[in-house]
Amino acid sequence: SISVELFRLPNENRMAVMNDGFGRITWWGLSPAVDFNEILLQRKIGQIELTCDDAISQTISEEGETINILLVGTADPRHMLQTIARSYRWPRHKINFYVVENNLELLARHLLLMYVALESPEEYGLQEKSELYLELFGNSLIRKQTCKYLQSKSNEFIEMVTDFDCLAENFPLIKMTHLKFKERDFLEGIFKFWRTANDKSFDMVKQWDHRLRHYLGVRYDSRTNVYDWDCTMKLHNKQADVISGQEYKHWRDTGIAFEPREGNYDVSNRTLASGLMMKTAEGDKVPRRGYFGDIVTSPFICFGVETEEASLLKKQNKIHVNRSQDISAHNVIALFHELTHRTKYVRPETDPPAPTTSGQSSGVTLTEITEEDEEEPEEEPATEETPSDTGKLKCDDFQIFFLPLNILTDIHKKSKFATMFDAVFFANSMVHTFTPDVTATLKNGAAVIIEMSKYILDLKGDSHQQYLDKITGMATSAHCKVPSNSKATCPSHILAPP
Repeated sequence: SISVELFRLPNENRMAVMNDGFGRITWWGLSPAVDFNEILLQRKIGQIELTCDDAISQTISEEGETINILLVGTADPRHMLQTIARSYRWPRHKINFYVVENNLELLARHLLLMYVALESPEEYGLQEKSELYLELFGNSLIRKQTCKYLQSKSNEFIEMVTDFDCLAENFPLIKMTHLKFKERDFLEGIFKFWRTANDKSFDMVKQWDHRLRHYLGVRYDSRTNVYDWDCTMKLHNKQADVISGQEYKHWRDTGIAFEPREGNYDVSNRTLASGLMMKTAEGDKVPRRGYFGDIVTSPFICFGVETEEASLLKKQNKIHVNRSQDISAHNVIALFHELTHRTKYVRPETDPPAPTTSGQSSGVTLTEITEEDEEEPEEEPATEETPSDTGKLKCDDFQIFFLPLNILTDIHKKSKFATMFDAVFFANSMVHTFTPDVTATLKNGAAVIIEMSKYILDLKGDSHQQYLDKITGMATSAHCKVPSNSKATCPSHILAPP
């Protein structure tokens, strides 16, 4: 069993956790995936241009240079995967990612999702791998075959986290040498929980409904109207109108975001379980394991609101033709294609119709089947990025270092991190750790990217502008400056002065 002492949060109480739609642990990010090569070499992301000194971009534009990136609270590996997958588009150089999270379950999920993404194409095709990834990433309930995969890999992860030689042999991309022995022991406990077949200790259906009832209160019986309001008046007003009302309501009610094919999604996704110290009515603290994550925003934000494939964003009668989960599936397939082949993914001219699922019907499509349609599909060309001896895709130019949970409190005291990082990303759940002490670890001209509060739906009125004002003040205190065109409705990009 997992001790939950390490996951204790100060001044927590039961009602505070249950009444917060954002949750106390961030299982997925609240911003689309970014390519750090684009940020550092082109000095822009989206419509925001970085106006400070371009010393960093001039330095790393030369092949052979090493880039160090600090990721604080990203919750999932989308930024790392995007950067690795698109690295062939830029001058070749080595990149080291340093990952800091506030819960060890998140580090465990980083390991799992990276492992899925780098599975050999001989074992898993693009379609199968993308379905597996999205299912584990954003679904409260998964299929039995996905559960078997999770149990099998959990046994391998236990060996890796307890034996660094095994980790180096089977998954050399990940480095855990910075973790404390106690943290490695807790990771082992997490993986043992994942491999347990008995779901009675964690019933996701009950956990999800419990969170909904406490969050909605008297509005629970009219929850469908609440979902419709949040989707139409909040998400759609935040340039996320590609998220359809049907798929959003289905996720809000069940926690299931991605159903790429017909099947029974009836097994609890144990990777979304976390431990917390809770207060009873008598004031006693007791350990509880449950689902304490997001029940309002949805995992569609990471891959389902932006895409390079413009045809997926087409509208008919002012309504998007494709759903967010269709865009998510395309983006993940494209990402895995680039990881494997190191070429840009070309979408087929005609995609098969999306499956019709409960509450997410995309309409009925009739397709005439001809003899040509029944012919065996041509084999994909041989991959340029061949599997390594470990059976995983090669990532020789990249390394991912897991850092201790509380390292940011004294990172400035560690000489090995002094003026080390070319870029740092702060998720909004951990932006409070952005202090002048952290600035001491940045190179001159380094990019500091802060995730905005845009998709935190519970914030109202001027709260988003207040958040921007707050982090602007934090940036000033940390001797950084904010581009003049930063807005509360988009990610903020801050540079350390040269």
